[in-house]
Amino acid sequence: MISILKKAAACKGIIEYNEEKVSQGKAELILSTLPVDNIGMKVKLMEMNASLNPRLRKNRFIHQIVSFSKKDNVGEEKLLDIVRAFHKEMGWEDHQLLIYKHQDTAIEHYHIVTPTVDVAGSKANDFNDFKINRDTCRKLEVAYDLEKIVYEGKEPVALSQRNALKYTLFNYIKKHQPDVIPAEVRNLIISNNLSNTTILDHLSGLLSEKELKDFITKSKQTQPIKKLALIDRLSEIRKSSSTMQDFEINIKKEGLYMRKVRSQSAEGYNLVYGDPSSTIYITDSKCPKPLQMRYLYKESPKKEFSLEDQKKFLKTILQRCSYKSSSLEQFEKQLLEYNIGIQYHSDKRGTYGYSVKSNNVPNADWIGASSISDKLGLQQLMKNLAYDPIKIKAKIAQQKIIHTGKQIGHMLNVDQEIAEEEYKRQQEERGKGG
Repeated sequence: MISILKKAAACKGIIEYNEEKVSQGKAELILSTLPVDNIGMKVKLMEMNASLNPRLRKNRFIHQIVSFSKKDNVGEEKLLDIVRAFHKEMGWEDHQLLIYKHQDTAIEHYHIVTPTVDVAGSKANDFNDFKINRDTCRKLEVAYDLEKIVYEGKEPVALSQRNALKYTLFNYIKKHQPDVIPAEVRNLIISNNLSNTTILDHLSGLLSEKELKDFITKSKQTQPIKKLALIDRLSEIRKSSSTMQDFEINIKKEGLYMRKVRSQSAEGYNLVYGDPSSTIYITDSKCPKPLQMRYLYKESPKKEFSLEDQKKFLKTILQRCSYKSSSLEQFEKQLLEYNIGIQYHSDKRGTYGYSVKSNNVPNADWIGASSISDKLGLQQLMKNLAYDPIKIKAKIAQQKIIHTGKQIGHMLNVDQEIAEEEYKRQQEERGKGG
């Protein structure tokens, strides 16, 4: 099961697109919760429902496309059960709904239109909804015994770049109406916005090889078609290569060409691809992103930490962990939370020290604690851990009282014990007053 979510600020274009498919006999409306048949009224009712939440200006409607494997026999009743279960997971239970069944492709699929606001004006929570959409597909596949299908998506290619190469023949036929192509085929191409590949498939059965070659030459589309073929070959090589070196080797094996050209880009150079057999060359800026130099096998640079940087970092963590711990076990657990490794050093006389290492830092060193700070050596650490934090606080408070008593006694020239008692009494009165 595949579910693709698309969000829109208006529903007019979505509904009109599906209704046009219905009028062409390529789709049918199998469910509508709207009490009208008129297209304009359907749009109006959905827009009125979305306007119940005036603060919502974007993502007011969901256009969901659902498809199943050919092995799954999903009838209308089963589909409606799946849609209800799906919308319950997404929080769209009380929302208006239009479901269209499309039969215009090899795989039967469904288009679902719903506002993101329910009939009471409450907006559905759309936080992380694309992840929930994917997870819900996996749940429903198990619940309804459906075949698992994962949508891989398409390579990120700029729409303008793709259309410039993909629809060049379509644009030529639409503009010049060449007589070599029968009128019925011309109308079919223009009405369905066919791509170059599909057009050539149609024409190869109608025209001879010479007529087809003359047509392509006359339409001046030889170069764009060859460029598109070159990009397809490069994309296949890119998928089968794991490193830049493999990519270069595989390009040579296929008889293609790749050269680095100096430029003012951040990388310092761009790539030029070519097919010597057809004298076609293209820069990487005209290619999909996976073939461009700045994206091709690019790894994020790893920051290197010097020994001094590691010591500073570890000193902070060790001090923090020792303050929070009252035993060696607690100290080790605290270090584990910060992903710090620890190993002890022993000889015949026993354990005399320990080293630590940050597992967050690539190629980190094991560093002796005593070299980080004398106060973090094993003996000093054990002394610190032997103190109960509550006792330490009480000891500090007692020292403060004695120190303050001495000051008061010296200033008033009275006995120290009397001064200490007076200080305690004042502190107690302050505490009661607070």
